[in-house]
Amino acid sequence: MSVLTQARWQWTAARYFQAIQSGLIDPRERLELIEGELLRMVPINPRHANVVTTLMHNLSAQLDTGLFHLRVQQPLALAEDTWPEPDLVLVRSGDYDAHHPSAGDTLLVIEVADSSLSLDRGEKAMLYARHAIAEYWVIDVRRTSARTAVYVHRDPLSGRYRRTTEHVQGVIKAKRIKAAIDDITAL
Repeated sequence: MSVLTQARWQWTAARYFQAIQSGLIDPRERLELIEGELLRMVPINPRHANVVTTLMHNLSAQLDTGLFHLRVQQPLALAEDTWPEPDLVLVRSGDYDAHHPSAGDTLLVIEVADSSLSLDRGEKAMLYARHAIAEYWVIDVRRTSARTAVYVHRDPLSGRYRRTTEHVQGVIKAKRIKAAIDDITAL
């Protein structure tokens, strides 16, 4: 009796882009490369898009653009097989024409979560902690409650964040830079 096993293709960023260039993968498809696997991202709904846009405008107005760049839904090169595309990433100012920012360039990652809340608070939090992203915020915009919650993850150690706090009102300030959400309830 033979046993069939399912083969898995281990993707790297180079293979992924080669597959796009050769037409094997449609470049319009929303995919994320996470630890060698291509994950399909769900379409962005209006609430998600509006919160991302609001945060983009609010955070951009607070930043010294000579020191920092705010990137929106663009790759973050954590490893050769891991290029997530977070909703917002605050990175040190630099020349990113030839490469995407790495973990060492990153000061803050923000994910806006509706249907992806368990992934963003679980696997993604561990992923960012393993790559020593100092601060990671997850904004829960599901309409299952009347409030928006922001989960702030700080102080990564051994693949986990040592501190995670939940906020439903007030101001949230980034730890290492001058950036804040001034009013959670306005999201």
